[in-house]
Amino acid sequence: MFCFSRVFIAACAWAMTVPLVAMAQSADITKAVVVRGSDDPVVAKAVTVLVEEVEKRSGAKFAEAAAVPAGEAPAIVAVLSKDLAKLNGKPADGLSIPDKSEAYAIWHSGANNAQIWIAGHDARGVMFGVGHLLRKLEMRPGKVILPTPLRYAGAPVDRIRGQQLGYRNANNTWDAWDEKQFDRHIRELVIFGNNAIELIPDFDASPKESPVMKMTATQMNEKLCHIIHSYGMD
Repeated sequence: MFCFSRVFIAACAWAMTVPLVAMAQSADITKAVVVRGSDDPVVAKAVTVLVEEVEKRSGAKFAEAAAVPAGEAPAIVAVLSKDLAKLNGKPADGLSIPDKSEAYAIWHSGANNAQIWIAGHDARGVMFGVGHLLRKLEMRPGKVILPTPLRYAGAPVDRIRGQQLGYRNANNTWDAWDEKQFDRHIRELVIFGNNAIELIPDFDASPKESPVMKMTATQMNEKLCHIIHSYGMD
């Protein structure tokens, strides 16, 4: 069974407004479809993260759909709270999405708990809701299970939850990384709730700062800016 093993202290700064509720029935969502309910680039990125991370760990590839399927078909809906009504969605009884930056709610609908809704107050809220779901899933070859259906709503306590990255000849590893490795690292920071990255500027005018660097620090920082913004981070 595969799961996320990294734990980042900065990801723990969240306020839970509604407790998790344990239910006896788990949900098999191996054949779920994912619905992007809002036309926002960060929401689209959140859907991409969900699909790619599940496929990487289980081999199961969620299809994407334009609408919520009828009946009890398994589905995961990622949507901004302002667009819920367009999909005929509403939070579960007694659950509300906090009116705060980066807040989100996640809940089940349907008799078999096969439909999962992730509604964010803003696009970052959707991204963090997807991270919440990924951390709860059990993923093994050919199978994706949510062991305990969720009923949660919350918002972060701390406004800035971030890391510093420095592509330079002063680290044990980063100077040998390429763009894809940085993307992986930044993605996992997002999944655990980070919302900001501080980059170290290039103070060295030389073409390369170490023999293992793939490019100059200035060139890498430009690429990192695009990666960071694609996840909706500062």
